[in-house]
Amino acid sequence: MNWRGSLFVKHLRLQRGLLLAASTAMLAEALVIVALPLPMRFIMNHLLVPAKHGKSPWPFFLPHEWPDTSLLAAAAAWLAVLCVAAALVDISQELWLARAVNRVIEGVRRDLLELLLTRRADFVEGRHKADIIGRLSGDTSNLEGLLTVGLPTLLRALPTLLMVLAVLAALDRSFALAMLAVVLVMYLLTSHFTRRVRSLEKVARNETNYLEEDAYQALQAFPLIKSLSAERATGDLLAAGIARITASTTGSQVAESWQSASLTATKNFMRLMILLCGGWAVLRRDMLVGDLVLFLSYVDSVASPVNDLAKFSVKRAKAVIAMERIEELAREARAKPETEGDAEVDASAPLSLRLREASAAYPDGKTPVRDFSAAFGAGDLVAVVGMSGSGKTTFLRLLNRLLDPSAGEIRLGGRPLTDYRLDALRAEVTAVSQQTYFIAGTVRQNLCLARRGPVADDELWSALERVGAEALVRALPGGLDAAIGEGGLKLSGGEERRLSVARAFLRPRRGVFAFDEPTAGLDPVSAARVTASLRGLAADGAAVFWSTHRMEEAVAAGRVVFFRAGERPVMGAHAELLASCPSYGAFINASERSSAQAV
Repeated sequence: MNWRGSLFVKHLRLQRGLLLAASTAMLAEALVIVALPLPMRFIMNHLLVPAKHGKSPWPFFLPHEWPDTSLLAAAAAWLAVLCVAAALVDISQELWLARAVNRVIEGVRRDLLELLLTRRADFVEGRHKADIIGRLSGDTSNLEGLLTVGLPTLLRALPTLLMVLAVLAALDRSFALAMLAVVLVMYLLTSHFTRRVRSLEKVARNETNYLEEDAYQALQAFPLIKSLSAERATGDLLAAGIARITASTTGSQVAESWQSASLTATKNFMRLMILLCGGWAVLRRDMLVGDLVLFLSYVDSVASPVNDLAKFSVKRAKAVIAMERIEELAREARAKPETEGDAEVDASAPLSLRLREASAAYPDGKTPVRDFSAAFGAGDLVAVVGMSGSGKTTFLRLLNRLLDPSAGEIRLGGRPLTDYRLDALRAEVTAVSQQTYFIAGTVRQNLCLARRGPVADDELWSALERVGAEALVRALPGGLDAAIGEGGLKLSGGEERRLSVARAFLRPRRGVFAFDEPTAGLDPVSAARVTASLRGLAADGAAVFWSTHRMEEAVAAGRVVFFRAGERPVMGAHAELLASCPSYGAFINASERSSAQAV
């Protein structure tokens, strides 16, 4: 894949200053790690057990004329400086790296989210929402893992390994080769168990997702489960999922234990061999004691970098897949832009909405709206009726460009809808769908989603009153400032619907309104209140459309648009359609029979 133009690389470049600072600190930390044992080697070789030649190996820094006590103090000071430096570079690289990584991942998520929110509605609606969320969350987390593990591996672990081997090779090639062999063994063991852990963790994550989905469905249908006396069967199903998660998690923990044990065993074996071989070399005076101590110290120094290298190979593979998935989504999203013009809506001009042979087709070949021509203006109250799937919702979505016509055009104020800026168009044409949307906040916060800036309490209460929800909100603890729970959890379906419709009355402009079944799920009294509010909007000069399955609403509307699957819609007053359109009469009769049977 092309990483160069990816969102990930874009934000890496934006944070290159922090990344450079963190990288410098990590390289400095590698130098400190390698240098830390050297003062002890000096003390052992040249003070406690004097070297054969009896002089300092660093004449420019520690002259051999210095007394032993001064050399000891200098070596101790050197070690103290290295310890302080180790602490400083460690905290510096952690802070700079964490800040850079957080900003990079935040930027990728923000750009991807902004890209999705500015696409055509059919792009998001046509994809699995869990897949989109997974790419926003899980895949970006894999990129975070690549940075938090990959950069320290490349800039600290790998240089540390190379410098340790270089220092050892300069002192004793045979011991350096032995250390290299140990590094390779450690890497192979760690890689093997890391792959095993990754495989089992993937299974555990999948099983956890299945369990969460099953548990969610069980909780949603809890009354039905109780009614069917299916508690035991449901419990057995969920218990089986829990058992599978436990098995996978246990296997992962066992693999991690074997990984840790193998590394420890390898390190200890290397210590034993260095102690035996090095001790023999010291006894034979072929090696100095300080060199033996240095070799033993570096055994621990190579274990962590080797482990990091093994983890990096896994993180990199996961990050490549994650980046491919993110860029795939971004590429597909860019192919579905929500185009707009630059015109403003002239609020002073008479309201005029015209459709000219407008059709709407979907990728699967269905064309629910066919060759529809009509003209609407201020004060129109239009009921949109028809069988499910006949095109009612599609028609309403055309009015504010949630969907564009596949043929023909729609004009507002004499100009095609595509000429307008989207924010200007959607300020003039308000669409309220069947789906409700609530944030985890208060009634006030959710109502104010309809308008930017502060909204006076009087306006909020007025909007609630128009849909018969004023008493409901006043009864809540805190009134407008009452919390309604995540996604409106504390509201019933009918209460959610009324608050969702109330938001429409807070829109800054009141030109065209399109409501998709605003009275569905409401009792007759509440439905009548909402319908009266829609009539009030029309009386104020708006053009109001609403889809409905209530025949009394169609009768009360000024005009009715009747959609028939695969045919051109027909429009007229209720009485006119009954007289001129047999299929409308048949639809009304079937609806009345259905209503009578339901009662």
